[in-house]
Amino acid sequence: MPLHDWSKVPSGLYHHFRQCWAVNISKAINHILPEDHSALMEPSGGLYPSMDRGNLTEDQIYAAKANRIAIKQRLSTTVAVIEIVSPGDKTDSAAVLKFVERAVVFLRKGIHLLVIDPFPPGEWDPFGMHKVIWNRIGDGDFEFLPEQDRLFVAYCAGKEVAAYVDSLSVGQEVFEMPVFLTETGHVTVPLGSTYSETWNLCPAVFRKAVETGELPKFDDE
Repeated sequence: MPLHDWSKVPSGLYHHFRQCWAVNISKAINHILPEDHSALMEPSGGLYPSMDRGNLTEDQIYAAKANRIAIKQRLSTTVAVIEIVSPGDKTDSAAVLKFVERAVVFLRKGIHLLVIDPFPPGEWDPFGMHKVIWNRIGDGDFEFLPEQDRLFVAYCAGKEVAAYVDSLSVGQEVFEMPVFLTETGHVTVPLGSTYSETWNLCPAVFRKAVETGELPKFDDE
């Protein structure tokens, strides 16, 4: 299933897809995780939780409602996290900083991380979210491959953090990625099949709006 251009649709449509996709990813990897590991949905921490909702943009409100996938050992110890980026995570410098700080805290605690970013770089992450994260924890340059501006990154949190970066563009097939459970062990996350499953369960009017970038109109419009 090729990746769609989610930057052209209202954040509410993307939020629906994102939440359903996260649930399907969680279901799928629960079949392949070790017996004492579980993939569970939990709040992402959100943006600006203490601020008045009236001060937030629609993108930020949906980002605050988004869930992440936490992989826990014996239902208690978090060993890995899967974060799917929302448009509200990129609206301004504070939003990017909030997302990056969460990622850095996980990695410094030894929690492995998989970041799925289906959005192009913006003003506050001109080289993508990975570059902002990597500037805080690693060393070295990063550049997108030609005509590829969406990033999936698997971070292995050890004594030294390692990042396994894959990029793609709109229209390219969504591929599998690893999520590390230990410094030397991982499971493969079936992002492509779960993306396709989620897409096929969306209403036809929803799929058309995403594919065209236009919401349906009333007959008298």
